[in-house]
Amino acid sequence: MFSPDDDIRFTIDAEAAPYSRPLPGLPQGLPTDARGTVGFRHVVAATGQVATAKARVDCLVTGGGTATLTAVVTRSDVGPVGERLGFSVSEGRAGEPDRLGFSWGVANVDPEKADEQGNVTAPKVGTCMAPAPFAPATRGGFRVRHAELPLQPAEIR
Repeated sequence: MFSPDDDIRFTIDAEAAPYSRPLPGLPQGLPTDARGTVGFRHVVAATGQVATAKARVDCLVTGGGTATLTAVVTRSDVGPVGERLGFSVSEGRAGEPDRLGFSWGVANVDPEKADEQGNVTAPKVGTCMAPAPFAPATRGGFRVRHAELPLQPAEIR
């Protein structure tokens, strides 16, 4: 749920590592392969409950001052380890704040599929999939260095 009153802090350190993660059916990996870490700490304003998690970056793509990435949870006290989460960041321009989007914040439900109680479900997040950066950063910010996606290396074309 979107929680504008909560204190939610993210740390993101990601870098491109094209064609570095072989996958079944894609032994060369992808041009969006990446490495790094994501961490977050969420303090719920209404209850004081604190949730934290760490994740390993597996995908990154940039466009100008915007980046979209995904990371697989490696440690969490709030959600399942092994789940892929999506993030987007955008550097503010002309005095606007930097912004962040995260897959569980306002999106990623499948209204066509329901659980046993009839509630919508959250499908898996694919690599480099995230919502637009919807939340303004109130402190700190992000730096995005754009990198063009490389062509597939000649030896694997």
